[in-house]
Amino acid sequence: MEALMGMVLSAVGTVATGALSGAGGEAGRRTSERLYDLLSRGRAATGSGPGPAALPVTESERTAAASRLLELARTSPEFAREVTE
Repeated sequence: MEALMGMVLSAVGTVATGALSGAGGEAGRRTSERLYDLLSRGRAATGSGPGPAALPVTESERTAAASRLLELARTSPEFAREVTE
């Protein structure tokens, strides 16, 4: 489980950092939009409050986002497939 958390945390960090720096072009934009969508759906599913999610900026935000995505992936095969993609 720890290895999976490391992979998700790394992916979240890479996407968020690239999106915030403007790197990645069109592929980077699509990937960051996908992460934003997953985080927003995760907020809605867990009742984390109104409004859309924000891309995680700090290390603690990235860790919390990765944990949230993993928890949702454990409960929903469809969500797990999307997180894996």
